[in-house]
Amino acid sequence: MDYLKPLLTLLAVLNPIGVIPFFIHFTAHLTPAQRQRTIWVSTLTVFLVIATSALAGLQLLRFFGISIASFQVGGGVLLLINAVQMLNAKPADSSDHDLSKRRKNWMLVTAWRSRRWRCHSSLARRRFRRWSSTPRNRKASVTKRS
Repeated sequence: MDYLKPLLTLLAVLNPIGVIPFFIHFTAHLTPAQRQRTIWVSTLTVFLVIATSALAGLQLLRFFGISIASFQVGGGVLLLINAVQMLNAKPADSSDHDLSKRRKNWMLVTAWRSRRWRCHSSLARRRFRRWSSTPRNRKASVTKRS
C-alpha cells in the first residue's frame, strides 16, 4: 500500500494516455521502425530521469541548500504562471501574412548561414547587413569572397 500512492501520482503526472495523440502527430512522418526506436529512447530517457531524481534528488537539493517546502512553492508558482498563460492564450492563426513573414525569416537565416546573396531576396540582404553592422556581430559577418 505504501507504493500505491507514489505510483498513482507518477501516473497522473506522466499522463501516458494524454500523450498518445501528440506522439501520433509528431511521429506521423516516421517509418514503423523509427517510431519503435523513438518509443524506446523516450521511455528509457523518462526512466533515467525519474530514477535519478528518486535516488539523488534529495542529496542534490541538500547540496544547493533548497528545502522541500521551497521546492514545492517554486513548483506551485511555475504551475500558476503556466495556468495564467493558458488562460490568456490566443488562437493560432495561419494567415498568409504570417507565412510570408516566416519565409522572409527563413531566407534571412539561410542567407546568414551560406553568406551567398545570389539566390536570396534583397530584404534578407538588408536585414543581414543591418545585423552584421552592430559591433557585437562584426566578426560573424567577415567572410571570404568566393
